[in-house]
Amino acid sequence: MTSRPAVDVSLLPSVPLSDKRYLPDEPGVYFVMDGGGAVRYVGASVSLKKRWASHHKIRFFRNVEGAAIAYAKVDVALLRPVEQLMFHCFKPPLNEVRGCPGDVVFV
Repeated sequence: MTSRPAVDVSLLPSVPLSDKRYLPDEPGVYFVMDGGGAVRYVGASVSLKKRWASHHKIRFFRNVEGAAIAYAKVDVALLRPVEQLMFHCFKPPLNEVRGCPGDVVFV
């Protein structure tokens, strides 16, 4: 049996990648999804709008067919813990892995 993530990102507000300028200027955790709804990347920012004005991985996201950005507004104090929980739930393939061998951390 396959376990499902505790968060259904299809229920979150989202914008197509091409409309990223419409993201709110508020803190939150975001999910880059492909056209099939699979989560490809997870991140967090104190300003979703400013983060996406010049995201450092935009060139990778442009290669994701049907890419959209879903987001959940999150209190600034909870950004990192919620982001880490979402890494654990989704194990997104476009997030880099850092750390020692055997010590997997998605960032």
